[in-house]
Amino acid sequence: MMLLKLKYLKKYKSFAPLPLLLVKDKVYVKDLVVMNQEDIHGAQQKALLVLFFYLEYAMDYLIQFVKVKNQHKVFRNFVFESEAYSTEAGFNDQNSRKLGSFIKFYGKKYAYE
Repeated sequence: MMLLKLKYLKKYKSFAPLPLLLVKDKVYVKDLVVMNQEDIHGAQQKALLVLFFYLEYAMDYLIQFVKVKNQHKVFRNFVFESEAYSTEAGFNDQNSRKLGSFIKFYGKKYAYE
């Protein structure tokens, strides 16, 4: 991933559209949990050939928004975010991650509501 600092990320620490990694501040580059979470998103994007990742992300957003109608809860309940938040502290090698490991998070509510 190519690292870019972006001061316009107001609510988020980082954002990782392949092949970029955008961070709000340089301090997050040294935060292993944040970097691991973005690695997870990178692995998700690769598994779904990037385009399908964003299509699924948009569909999941709409479904969650209709159900929840709360921006923070919607974000936390995305299937991809659920996987990333639940495994962010594990520091696993993303190359050993199973291809569809995010699937088990469909229909589950994430703990950080």
